[in-house]
Amino acid sequence: MGLFSRGPAVDLRLGPAGPHLPTSTLTARVGLDGDVRGVTSARVELGYVNRYPYRWAGRRVQATMNRDLDLFAPDTAGTDFGTDRTTTDWVHVLDAPLPVAGGTLRAGAHEVPLRLPSWSPGSSESLVRWEVRLHVERSGRDLRAAEAFEVVVPPPDAPAGFADERLDGTSSDVSIALDRDWWLPGEQLRGRVAVAPRVDLGASTLTVRLQRTVVSHPLVRTPGDTLIIDGPVVTIAEDAPLAPGVEATVPFAIDVPGDAAPSTETVHASLGWFVRVSVEPRRFTPGGPDRVRRGFGVHTAVDGPRSA
Repeated sequence: MGLFSRGPAVDLRLGPAGPHLPTSTLTARVGLDGDVRGVTSARVELGYVNRYPYRWAGRRVQATMNRDLDLFAPDTAGTDFGTDRTTTDWVHVLDAPLPVAGGTLRAGAHEVPLRLPSWSPGSSESLVRWEVRLHVERSGRDLRAAEAFEVVVPPPDAPAGFADERLDGTSSDVSIALDRDWWLPGEQLRGRVAVAPRVDLGASTLTVRLQRTVVSHPLVRTPGDTLIIDGPVVTIAEDAPLAPGVEATVPFAIDVPGDAAPSTETVHASLGWFVRVSVEPRRFTPGGPDRVRRGFGVHTAVDGPRSA
């Protein structure tokens, strides 16, 4: 809700109460306690504030000078040159005009329906804040108001498959199977790890942890490094005897954080989730410890598939 002390007071409210699904329609109600005169434009805008990391201080310029990898350039020593920062940009989705006649926006209530697109990213503290904004441009002081709302997203109708990704090690073949690919915040994610040693590993410890990644791909700024946030380690087997020719299968369960942000792709960044498995032999092995991860999705809407 926005209130202004100069001139007519304006009140912006949204309904029905959220959260809202993609393709649903919410109504913006603009209330005015008096006529607004000298108006050149009046509209309601739907969009989201996109938070994302980016590379600050001229990586592109340095790259054109073949200096992108010069970590010890004397002219940047002791500065914060080349650091990653976080910023926000407004992502416009749609506009809806308010009725203006003869330069006057009449007093009273004006209701505007706004339909969320099917591709709407889910709300999250780390990436997306949806808002409806009121813009009244006039000869005097412009009127502005904004109201935030929440968007929750279900799993996609045709989800892309997730595959295992080897991060480190060559001592064993490791595969991860999940009971399903999409999970809600607060659920206990369940699955199985299969380990087929290529060499005699002896007594080994198996652990799992969740990873959240944010991949930066801003439209204008230089992309920042991929941000990886590791969750707590959960030991699922200790001193497990691992020998060639014998595949070991170990079930596991790990909690998805209750405040987990949904998997999503926004204009400037993408957020993904992974289960990472580590196989740590007690003895030295030439192939080293094995680390493999598998992606999964987090959705925030309890019911209903995403509509087209």
